Amino acid sequence: MVGVKRTDSIDLADLVERYHPLLTRVCYVITDDGELAADAVQNTWAIAVRKAHQIRSAEAAKSWLIAVATNEARAVLRSQHRTGRIRNALEAQQRSTTSGEASPGLDLIADLPPSDRQLLALVYVAGLSSAEVGAVLGLTAEGVRSRKFRLIKRLRAEMKP
Repeated sequence: MVGVKRTDSIDLADLVERYHPLLTRVCYVITDDGELAADAVQNTWAIAVRKAHQIRSAEAAKSWLIAVATNEARAVLRSQHRTGRIRNALEAQQRSTTSGEASPGLDLIADLPPSDRQLLALVYVAGLSSAEVGAVLGLTAEGVRSRKFRLIKRLRAEMKP
């Protein structure tokens, strides 16, 4: 990549190559919108370039980038909620669905609050441990496990006929 900063031990071009798809998936699960996810990831990389000195090591980069990306995804969502475009986009998407048979599990996830979608994204998309998720969300590992348990229990109950 031309013009990308290189810190003492961190090559940002390598981080982009390695983590961009993961960050995109995490942001997509949180925002439930491809364009919003792309905006959040773009903001994440802009922050990474500005604050590359805060990345202590290549091993710490993944958690740091995921934390930044989740914060940016939530910020993009807040911005969209203010303008009401999410509701309009979801209504347009529902009108344009031709099959009429959407997956009930995906509908349940799409209807979750952003904080719950964020938890699912960090655990099941990013594959982070409870301790790593806790570091991103500011919770203890036990708090993450408890929240995940209650969320999964609620989703299962809602999926029963």
